Amino acid sequence: DIEGIDGTVLGLISTSNGGLTWEHILKNFKVEGTKTTIWPTVVEYVSNEDIFVGAKSNYILKTNDGGKSWTPILLPYLKRTDSYGYDEVVLLSMYDKNYGIALSDSEPFSVATKLYSTKDGWKTFKEVKVPQDYYIIQASSGKIYSSVKY
Repeated sequence: DIEGIDGTVLGLISTSNGGLTWEHILKNFKVEGTKTTIWPTVVEYVSNEDIFVGAKSNYILKTNDGGKSWTPILLPYLKRTDSYGYDEVVLLSMYDKNYGIALSDSEPFSVATKLYSTKDGWKTFKEVKVPQDYYIIQASSGKIYSSVKY
């Protein structure tokens, strides 16, 4: 299957026939009780049923039914000194449907970064301390890669 982000309609599209036809599995998702519309930034497919989406506004969306229903998870907002900008999930890596990591960043100037991990598919999560003077540059299969700040 090939998957893609469709920013025009703020959603996620999927194909199961090599791109001949596409289906929206996430379209204009609004968080209930708020005016927040989710803008996907990163997608992690664990299986055809278990999909995780990192997004602006510091949300992770998850589905365990292939996109028929979605559960929003709000990560803590980052402490910033400016009064504008937004937080977003910029990296999301799941080892399986339970274990994973997410990196939250503050835009537009990347003034704060936080790393989170989960053992239960984002029902609960904790902050992971990153050593001072290191930047997270990649997350894959539940592993974290970083580089030293010079």
